This record gives sequence, C-alpha cells and structure tokens, in this order.
Amino acid sequence: MPNIEEARSAIMSGHQSAEQALNELMQAHRSLEDSQNGLRQGTEGSNQAEADQAHAQLTEALNKIDEARQQVASALQEFEGVAQRL
Repeated sequence: MPNIEEARSAIMSGHQSAEQALNELMQAHRSLEDSQNGLRQGTEGSNQAEADQAHAQLTEALNKIDEARQQVASALQEFEGVAQRL
C-alpha cells in the first residue's frame, strides 16, 4: 500500500487527467455544435431525410457528451473528497 504522499500524488495525477478529459469533452461539444450549425445553414430549406438524420445524430452525440461531462465533474468532486480524507 502506498504511503500518504504517494497516494496523494496518484490522486492528484488522476485528478489532472480527469480535468484534462473534461476540457477535451467541452472542446468536442463546441466542435459538434459548430458542425451542427454548419449543417443547419447548409441544409436550410432542404427536405433531405439524410440532413434530418444527421441533425438527430449530432443532437444525440451532444447529449451524450453533456452526460459524460456531468459524470466527470462529479468524479472530480469525489477526487477532492478522497484527497481531503488522507
């Protein structure tokens, strides 16, 4: 079992990785929003089923990213609790 300092170091490393992942999820969300806006502008007034399907798929992806962001944010709070208890 690691000593307290080693445990804290490992926790902080994990915390930093989770923060990085959260930032990357936010960037992915912004990129998909940009993609969806471009698709919307490019297909405005069109009755193409493929465009509607693409919009729906992007919306689903955005919702999943939002869910992942919430889960990572919750995990980060748990990291802080674990670190405080050491």
